Amino acid sequence: MAAIDRMKLPSYRVIGLVGTTEPTSFDGTILSLQVEDSYEYLPRKVHAAFCWIHEHFPETVGIFKTDDDIFFRNQNDLAVAIQTHAQVPYWGIIVAHCSANQVDISRVQRACDDKTLRPRHHTAHYCYGLGYWVSKEAIPTVCASTEHRDAFLEDVTMGYILNKKGWYPKHVSIPSEERVR
Repeated sequence: MAAIDRMKLPSYRVIGLVGTTEPTSFDGTILSLQVEDSYEYLPRKVHAAFCWIHEHFPETVGIFKTDDDIFFRNQNDLAVAIQTHAQVPYWGIIVAHCSANQVDISRVQRACDDKTLRPRHHTAHYCYGLGYWVSKEAIPTVCASTEHRDAFLEDVTMGYILNKKGWYPKHVSIPSEERVR
């Protein structure tokens, strides 16, 4: 809850996301989705969240996805970035490119429940780490995609999906840091 409280911005809804074996529910703050809550299923969980938000809050101007260990030094900087770039289909704080390849085995060993996985990822221009924005215009593309089903890296998969539509991430600088969990 501390991360949710830390992220609250005037005029924006902040939703925490967890996976559960129970039916999907929303208590006004936490969205509990009936998906596995492990690193290897993160693309499915984020896709399900985008679809749920699109269905239940169709008026949303976009979704800023970040992790609970990210700290913005000045919340107003994030609000200004969202207001300034709300119409940009896809932007983020750290932008990168990767070529299709096998995911590094050390990442699987460090992050996954199933240490036997040998997943691959797509070629993509994507945002990772501190957070990324997907606009109202781009959300339906994410929801219509099936790429998440067999994907492994959520941020690379999001980039791949949006790149196929011709949307490449714009870098937007917002002073922020990753804190130890």
